[in-house]
Amino acid sequence: MKFIFVLCIPLKNSVIIGYISIGETALVHLKLVTIHPFGDGNDRITRLVMNFVLNRKKYPMYDIPYEERNSYYDALERSQVKKDEKVFLQWLVKRYIKEYKQYLK
Repeated sequence: MKFIFVLCIPLKNSVIIGYISIGETALVHLKLVTIHPFGDGNDRITRLVMNFVLNRKKYPMYDIPYEERNSYYDALERSQVKKDEKVFLQWLVKRYIKEYKQYLK
């Protein structure tokens, strides 16, 4: 089953932009951190992979600010416990758009 997450943002001139790549990146991030493949450094490697995917798709890379780490871990945990990918996807996409909103105008 292929998962596609589309977020559309209406801009001032009523143009709609779809962000499939950001949603796919968030899903890659969530799946990798959930399987916890390494003894140490899972979060760092997962964020690195997330930025690799963003960069490869020609999107700006995203650094989760230290001040948002608690919120980040909370979103990951809620998504894993509830078995609901949307929790983390919404968290990451919302922050990504907020960070790069200036480039959407």
